[in-house]
Amino acid sequence: MQFKDIVDSMQQAFKRTETQLGKLVDEMTKVVDKREEEYAKIEAHQESILQVTTIHHQLINEEEKDEASSTPDNPCMATTGYVVGTDKG
Repeated sequence: MQFKDIVDSMQQAFKRTETQLGKLVDEMTKVVDKREEEYAKIEAHQESILQVTTIHHQLINEEEKDEASSTPDNPCMATTGYVVGTDKG
């Protein structure tokens, strides 16, 4: 009779342990899933920052090109030598 009680007690302990392990696995799965979702959000945010930064740099480069192309290398010859207030004509 004593042996049967010990076996029954051990079986119940194993069942409780199995239940606790199942709950632990479920909790760990939730934590991993949540972490993966957070990483995905962070990665998406970083990509959007990179896109904004890239667009910003492209706009700056375009502005610099526009400024460079609007400034002539050789000034207009009509204004060369003109001094304010000295009309010789």
